[in-house]
Amino acid sequence: MPIIRVSIFVPALLVLGLTGCREAKITSYRAPKETLPVLPPAMTADTAAATSSAAPALTGTMAGTVVPVASGVAELKWTAPATWQSKPASSMRKATYAVVGDNGEAGDLSIVVLSGDGGGELSNLNRWRGQLQLNSETAMEAEAEAAHFTANGLKFIVVDYANAKATPPSRLLGAIVPAGDATWFFKLTGPVALLEREKPAFLDFLKTVKAP
Repeated sequence: MPIIRVSIFVPALLVLGLTGCREAKITSYRAPKETLPVLPPAMTADTAAATSSAAPALTGTMAGTVVPVASGVAELKWTAPATWQSKPASSMRKATYAVVGDNGEAGDLSIVVLSGDGGGELSNLNRWRGQLQLNSETAMEAEAEAAHFTANGLKFIVVDYANAKATPPSRLLGAIVPAGDATWFFKLTGPVALLEREKPAFLDFLKTVKAP
């Protein structure tokens, strides 16, 4: 039987045409250039003051946090004992005095003013106790231990804390004085015996505090 050879011919144009149909169409796009926001320059003390003339001044700190004192707060004045040595004030203190004993022991008196209630009476009293490594007190315990008096139209909350077990033993005489929209803090710290001697002078000093 004769062998029949069948040739299958696919035209080259047909192959190319089919290939071209399957080829993905490439389209190019031009993305718009991204515009970055313009950030304001870093705020400085000078620019902050220029931004608002009514901005409160920063004059005190509580537990590491700076507390603003509202502008227009009335200042207080006082008369310190002649034996107390006035020291330069700082951004955190309105005034500082060194109280020196006969044997060279030294105490430190600081005067700080904070806006409003300065964080609250109880929190400040317990903060003072913490500085002497004493336990915190409840509101009832703190009230029972504090003394109160009024002088020159101002109300004084006075405390006397001591820790004889500390190294070295230490003591703190403190007074909290609300005055208008601010609260003033008078604190004398030092050796136990020195503050025992200076306590009458400290109380007399508080009675000289008054508004101008």
